[in-house]
Amino acid sequence: MALNKLFIHFGLLIIFINTYIKHESQQTTEQYSLILKVYTENGKNYLDADYVQYLIGDKAIEEAKKNGDADAFIVDGKKIYAVPNDYYIVNKNKTIRKIELSYNPKFNLLIGENLKGSNTFENFKKNYHDTLYILRLKNNKIIEVKEVFIP
Repeated sequence: MALNKLFIHFGLLIIFINTYIKHESQQTTEQYSLILKVYTENGKNYLDADYVQYLIGDKAIEEAKKNGDADAFIVDGKKIYAVPNDYYIVNKNKTIRKIELSYNPKFNLLIGENLKGSNTFENFKKNYHDTLYILRLKNNKIIEVKEVFIP
């Protein structure tokens, strides 16, 4: 009887661990990124990405004030702070990460409507410069690249 209970508990433990591992491997993360390089190496596509923080509203103003980048105005005798276009990009950690693209990643690029097939790796590779992106990763591979609209 005790041996039966032991096997049942062991079986439940195995099920729990298996479920946890599957859940962990299925999770996706998103990172705001500046893309420094897009290339193919040994038949696989890669990006060199620099993760950043994209802040808007009060958080953007507070961070810009800390860094001495906020614009200051006097309105009705009060000092008011602002950031251009209500956003601020912070790059405290300048680590460059080499990240592999998954076999068939999705591209969501903000380019002219009249460009056919614009959401492709080839088009992204030609036009990635000087733009902010959100990289969606699963199992440490990029499954989606979304261009961020910057006012």
